[in-house]
Amino acid sequence: MKLQIFRHPLVFKLIPWMVFGIFFGWGWRVENLFTNLPAYGDVLEVVWGIQWYYQSLFVSHVSPLFTLLVFHPLGWHTATLAYTPTLFLVSLPFYFIGGLGFAYNIVAIAALLVTFSGMMRFSKLFVSQYTAIFVALAFTFWQTSWSFIMGHLNIAWISALLPWLAWSLERAKDASSSQQRRWLIIAGLLWGFMIHFALYGIFIGGLTLLIWGRQLLRPHRLGQVLIVGSIALLTGLPIIGLYVVGTRADRTYVYGAENNAYWGASLNSLLVPSVGHAIEPIRNLARAFYQGPYNESGVMNLGLLTIVLGLVGYGISLKFQLRGRSLVILTFAGIILSLGIFLRWNGQFVQIPIFRPINYWLWDIGHTLKPHVFAETIPEPFANGVPLPGFVLTAIVPFWEGARTACRYAVFGMLGLSVLAGVALDTLPKAVRIGLIALWLVEILPSPTQSLPVPLQPHPAYAWLSQQSLQDGEGIIDLMYPTLRISGEILWATTLHQKPTVSGSGSSWPLHIFGLWDYMANYHTALSDPETGSIFKSYGARYILVHIINDRSQEMWTMVQNNPVIKPITCFDPLPTPNPWPYPICVAELHADTRSIPLMTNKGWFGREPWGRWADGHNSTAGWIAETAQDYFLHLTAAPFCVPDRKQHISIRVNGENFGSFRWRDCEVRKATILIPATVVNTGWNEVSLAYAYAARPSKTTHGQNPDPRLLSVAFLRLAVEGQCTCHRNTIPPTINPAR
Repeated sequence: MKLQIFRHPLVFKLIPWMVFGIFFGWGWRVENLFTNLPAYGDVLEVVWGIQWYYQSLFVSHVSPLFTLLVFHPLGWHTATLAYTPTLFLVSLPFYFIGGLGFAYNIVAIAALLVTFSGMMRFSKLFVSQYTAIFVALAFTFWQTSWSFIMGHLNIAWISALLPWLAWSLERAKDASSSQQRRWLIIAGLLWGFMIHFALYGIFIGGLTLLIWGRQLLRPHRLGQVLIVGSIALLTGLPIIGLYVVGTRADRTYVYGAENNAYWGASLNSLLVPSVGHAIEPIRNLARAFYQGPYNESGVMNLGLLTIVLGLVGYGISLKFQLRGRSLVILTFAGIILSLGIFLRWNGQFVQIPIFRPINYWLWDIGHTLKPHVFAETIPEPFANGVPLPGFVLTAIVPFWEGARTACRYAVFGMLGLSVLAGVALDTLPKAVRIGLIALWLVEILPSPTQSLPVPLQPHPAYAWLSQQSLQDGEGIIDLMYPTLRISGEILWATTLHQKPTVSGSGSSWPLHIFGLWDYMANYHTALSDPETGSIFKSYGARYILVHIINDRSQEMWTMVQNNPVIKPITCFDPLPTPNPWPYPICVAELHADTRSIPLMTNKGWFGREPWGRWADGHNSTAGWIAETAQDYFLHLTAAPFCVPDRKQHISIRVNGENFGSFRWRDCEVRKATILIPATVVNTGWNEVSLAYAYAARPSKTTHGQNPDPRLLSVAFLRLAVEGQCTCHRNTIPPTINPAR
């Protein structure tokens, strides 16, 4: 009689949500939905977007797709942010009801509810109704999915819609011809909605079609794929279009295959419970087995028990279940693609020299098809790596490199794996099944969120800044060791102090921002160099804000204090209450000259020396920012590294255009001034490419008398641009020639 109550339809419908409520209540610790948030960091990007869209649409009555407060001096097209206009527009009704905190929290909770309900429907196609409850819990609350609600709401909604898409595709597979069109339309719309929340939905949604398995090879299925894909493309086209327009207008930096390789998951990171597990012994066990980085590439932890049960379900599906076989393809595709381009273990690339010829061949194909993604030569850490299917796809599939955080493909790997785990549980004796379910629930137990106030009060440094008057074209620059601070905290701060910042947020950076970021990241003492002050001034920066988050950032402030073109103002202590800036921020004012703008060195340079800088190897690049397209004069003062019986030669290109070359007669210092007409100058980043006839190592050319092992070509005493020419023809004394 007692058991009969659990079979009542109403009780059965409530049980899944009661279990959901228990897990949600454990993990969700936000005390007040209206005034608090589950975290800061990436959460602040979403909160900024909601506030920005409200202010733009209903207060200022301007387009929210552009702001001058970020990535100064040229501004930022906001549609390039990973969080899409759709996410912000969906959040606005909740903003009107209860404010920023309420809008964020409701959209986050809704993502969990949609995830759980969709996974219940999908998993019941393969497992019993009660087992489906625990499968849905596993997919909704595994730590990675749970962590999405603490910042990555765009991916949280892709994860939420994914089981619904898989469910509709599975229903379409078995539907009668009269019902099939309906399911195909639903699938196409769901795929399109995924794209609306994040462009990762293009590939994750498309790969979900693998649930059709070998049926994809049948002609009528290929036609249905075209129908679903066309509907998805038309649905998602507005978001795709806004992103394309924004990236072209901003001239965003393309990270390339070298960067993408580091965002694949390490194999052993997938095999463990969460490295951020709520229970310390389990967390310590996971961290003992996986000892790589704990960034996003290291936290896609599927769980040991999940994988073991999934493998058992895999065997059962192959042997007994025709329907379950399609899950196997989906699962393995997700897991393999999540590993990225090359196999990694503990964050390090596995090295097996036998793959070297294959890697060179694939890299050359990638460079031929996508020279902007693959460098001319394969970097050495990858040469002996173990290539994965992601390498091939990145090389040949258009735009595949855009989904650079490959570890996120683990989401649809977990979709199939958790259902396969449910298939295994259904075949086990009741006592064993109950015991394993209990262990499984412990393994997927999420870490509790925080409960932090919506940061409406600025850091004292930002409060001071808000009272300062800036001239047109002036702004600030936020720094954190070793370079620009790019984070949600910086983005949110602009709503409080209302001053343009060179820094910003997101992962799609304009070229001129990446150029400065890269210059400082590779020149750790840049803040002690007066030339850096001129570079900052060329970006319109008046105030420098150094975020003292650690001792290395304190060293940056010390360099600022000793720089003759920077005037320190003061350091502001943090607020005593919880806030996104729980550290001092030190402020200084720039007094640099911008008549001559030193070029920012990027690729192919050695560290700065008192007299200047050596070029590294046969090619170097440097650049500067131009706010408008105007004539510039490029000034070079350089001397070659002297090698007997060889004459050094330099070729100069600006933004891909050839601007001539010259040859040294001997080891003399040479000066050159080159006019760069406005027709060649870009608004934003301008790149100077330098190529040299030879490069040599002093240790070899002097037979060990000079032990310097560097590959030297040309020494630059000056490399700068001017908006108007102040040309001098003074002879440089040979005593300062670094080539001697």
